[in-house]
Amino acid sequence: MDLNNLLAWAIGDRLIPCGSIGQPECNLCFFFVLINNILDVFTFYIATPAGLLVLGYAALIMIWKKGEPGSLAKAKGIVFRVFLGMIIIWSAWLIINYLVENLVNPEILSDEKWNQLQC
Repeated sequence: MDLNNLLAWAIGDRLIPCGSIGQPECNLCFFFVLINNILDVFTFYIATPAGLLVLGYAALIMIWKKGEPGSLAKAKGIVFRVFLGMIIIWSAWLIINYLVENLVNPEILSDEKWNQLQC
């Protein structure tokens, strides 16, 4: 699968699963699906790969400039910021999960989890 097909699958087809040709009509349930899809695309297809690339950059700084104390401190700062950012991103998902499961009317969610809705 090439990059264009991957992006089309990750963002286009999965983001809004209703209202297009061959798809069901949109309703309130699809609004929650849209929010979930936006979170998934950001978390799995944008933030996580970007964090891994930046960690690789920090590792290269540590390897190439290991004798320079300033570079080592810079690389450690990058690693700390990436881990902090990933903790914030994944914690945000956990907070949203907790709020939705405990504050949304149970009739809307029925027996399904909010992040696995089937409308």
